[in-house]
Amino acid sequence: MIRVRPADLIEVMRLLHDDPDLEFVILADVCGVDTGDTLETVYHLWSDKTHDWLRIIAEGLPRED
Repeated sequence: MIRVRPADLIEVMRLLHDDPDLEFVILADVCGVDTGDTLETVYHLWSDKTHDWLRIIAEGLPRED
């Protein structure tokens, strides 16, 4: 599991997808979590190369947005 700031999400996802040693090419699920104070988005990725699942959590999204 990797926790990232929302501002870093695109860069992290691009790296995980484009890196030839990782190749997380399948986005299997996206969901939202309401913690009561903030919101989070959770992404479940699959790497066809390493046969690994990875969970990315973008945390700290303001509820007002």
